[in-house]
Amino acid sequence: MSMVRFVEMEEKHYNSAAPFADSPGIIRVTRDLPPAHCLLKINSFSAFAEADAMEKYESGVFEAGGYKWRLVLYPKGNKKSNGDGCISLYLQIAETETLPLGWQINVNFKLFVFDNVRDKYLTIEDAGAVKRFHQMKTEWGFDQLLLLDYFNDASNGYLVNDCCIFGAEVFVIEHKACWEEMSMIKQPGNPISCKIELGGLQTKFNGSSQF
Repeated sequence: MSMVRFVEMEEKHYNSAAPFADSPGIIRVTRDLPPAHCLLKINSFSAFAEADAMEKYESGVFEAGGYKWRLVLYPKGNKKSNGDGCISLYLQIAETETLPLGWQINVNFKLFVFDNVRDKYLTIEDAGAVKRFHQMKTEWGFDQLLLLDYFNDASNGYLVNDCCIFGAEVFVIEHKACWEEMSMIKQPGNPISCKIELGGLQTKFNGSSQF
């Protein structure tokens, strides 16, 4: 049984898992707000999808969180990753040659498809998971974003007048959290020492046992 969670914010227009492939742990939400970082419009989608020489399309580079990214779209599905019969869409980090040796980037991201009929964006994310991009893994996304038959039906809103819009939001998680550690130390003679560490700096307070 599918573990897909359907979260309807305003309209309940999905009556089953039919539009989507069996995607465990994937959350799909509709919203009015467009994606913050990237919008990709594909005109003449049918011609693009039917071109035998074009298995995938890589978007132009966009910036988010201080890094460069692109979308990678498989209009007939990524057959190497169980995406046959679906739209496959991925986020890929770009210009990795400019990053330092041993780089890794932790990211929370969402991908989008615009619904022309309801004037909303279908938002797809991996159940709050943080994805780690590194030299051996430069791409994350969804093999089975939408079933092709459902996507190609104009009445469903995703492919209208042979045009469609995809998008992305990318939030980089930096390791810059503020931290604090406090220790109470009882010494001979009953004085109490209080030591607080803030972000690696140590502050020490001395006092009596009575407060």
